[in-house]
Amino acid sequence: MKLTTSTIGRWTESLPFTELPKTLRDAITFTKHIGLEYVWIDRLCIIQDDPEDVIIEIAAMPNIYGRAWLTLSVSWAKASQDGFLFSTAESHNVLRKTMLAMHYRCPDESIGLVTLTPMSDWTTSSREAIDYRAWTLQEQMLSPRVLQFSSHYVRWDCKSARYYYRHSENPELPIPKGNFDTTGEGLKEWRLVVEDYCSRKMSDSGDKLLAISAIAANYHRRQTGIGGATKYMAGLWEEQLPEALLWRIDMYEQPPRPPVYRAPSWSWASIDGRIFHMFLYRLGEDRQYNKFLTTVTEWRVELTSQSAPYGAVASGFIKLRGQVRLLYWHLEKGQLSAESEGYPERSGSSYATPDALDNKYPFGTQRFGQGAPVLCLLLGYSVSFNQDRYPFGLILVPETEPSNLIDLDANGEFGHIWEHSSLRRVGFFDIGYGLEDERKMFWELPYKELEVTII
Repeated sequence: MKLTTSTIGRWTESLPFTELPKTLRDAITFTKHIGLEYVWIDRLCIIQDDPEDVIIEIAAMPNIYGRAWLTLSVSWAKASQDGFLFSTAESHNVLRKTMLAMHYRCPDESIGLVTLTPMSDWTTSSREAIDYRAWTLQEQMLSPRVLQFSSHYVRWDCKSARYYYRHSENPELPIPKGNFDTTGEGLKEWRLVVEDYCSRKMSDSGDKLLAISAIAANYHRRQTGIGGATKYMAGLWEEQLPEALLWRIDMYEQPPRPPVYRAPSWSWASIDGRIFHMFLYRLGEDRQYNKFLTTVTEWRVELTSQSAPYGAVASGFIKLRGQVRLLYWHLEKGQLSAESEGYPERSGSSYATPDALDNKYPFGTQRFGQGAPVLCLLLGYSVSFNQDRYPFGLILVPETEPSNLIDLDANGEFGHIWEHSSLRRVGFFDIGYGLEDERKMFWELPYKELEVTII
């Protein structure tokens, strides 16, 4: 059940309590028992079939979560019918599926009861059903107090402590809840939030930017006025460019590209699946520092609704000036080469990763032979402790489907289609440790300094 334009009139007069799913009934019952008058339930407070009301209320979520006295999180429930308030008998019926109760004689001769359960069932770090849903991340981060009903315990979370009922008598420090660091570490924290968010699922992939908009709004509010991120661009922050472009998909997933447009190709919001930000993990291992060579000359994002400045976008582009090289992408190997018919046989490393798979060039055609001509924009390079240079950047192709090979490579030179067409991002390359031959090939290739437009 959900609030719609056809039910709002009746429900304003009388809410059909007995017809509601158990989780919603339990939330209303709990609210009354702790002495509060009001409870916010998304499906009962947002008119689900009114797009404008949805946009307005989603834009207000930072205040709704941030100013709530308490947020109830039913983390174990997989459906709204599951609920979270049970009688003792009901609880025992659930627990006996994974627990074993044994009687024992106490020192005072009384008979006690000991309960045995697998250790994995009590691991506080294990993910619950709610941790796989994209929409719930913002309520976990922005709420000042959360009472979580988990599979095997009840947990209290606030900004100063974390308590587990029937699991630990000692408080623990909670995970940061939206208090973004205002120093450089805050930029890293945004990327960690995005990685967590992209590992979650959503029923409507068109909500990719909407479902994280409340967190973005809160991040912006904390950064404004202190020299931090101030301009939001479809999931990225202008002040973090060009480093913010260094995201890549989990190479073991490679999901299909969403059929409906929702963000420019340079944004992680344009694709599905888990992503990683390259330099959250590389510096300090085999890399000493990064040097960026590409500059941002212009960008623009058109919002779907001005009422949701952190929400869905209708279009966007970014213009970058830097070194571009024409290479051949061997998709089956995840490698780049200077020649269409070959690649370094010695290397088994995949260092050119597709963002997503679709039926467009270069994924949906075999007519170009082994190697598909692509444009590689060098964003910069890392310097190793041995002073080796590890290049990294974006793999680009024309937005318009090329008609033939000559249009693309112009006999080994940059053709008209490269310099005068809008491009789209289709992958990411990072030629790192152990790829000496590939790095030498890359640096020796001729390049041009171009301004490219990526949409």
